[in-house]
Formats: sequence, structure tokens, C-alpha cells
Amino acid sequence: MPPEQRYWPEPRHAVWVEHESHLDANVLLACAMQAEADVAPAVQPLHDVVLIGGSLATPLIAFNQVARTLAALNE
Repeated sequence: MPPEQRYWPEPRHAVWVEHESHLDANVLLACAMQAEADVAPAVQPLHDVVLIGGSLATPLIAFNQVARTLAALNE
């Protein structure tokens, strides 16, 4: 079997630090951002097969909550 060539782009991690108020909308936004970070590796995979552990419903729920909250704030 030929050796697998791997390409690990840099940076290999992402860090973002921001001070925000403890508003309910900010908590929901932070949850959605974490969900996005969990799903992001599946968008540009390093391999031919991508396994997503856990439930795909969890990020979808977070995205939906943020979208509904932002829509309510804009009304």
C-alpha cells in the first residue's frame, strides 16, 4: 500500500478572544460559533472520508436559535 500523503494547513488551530456582555443573544451567538467551528472541518476535509462525531442536529439547532433570535431583534 502506498504511503498516504498528508497536508495539514497552517494554522492548525484558531483563536478568537472578544469581551462581550452576558446577553441572551450573545450566549446563543457563542453557541452557534462553537457549532460552526465543530462542523467547519467537514467543509474542507483533509481526507476522502469525513466522519462527524456526535449529532448533526446540535449545530443545526444552534444555527436555528440564532437565526430566530436575530429575526426577532430586527422586527
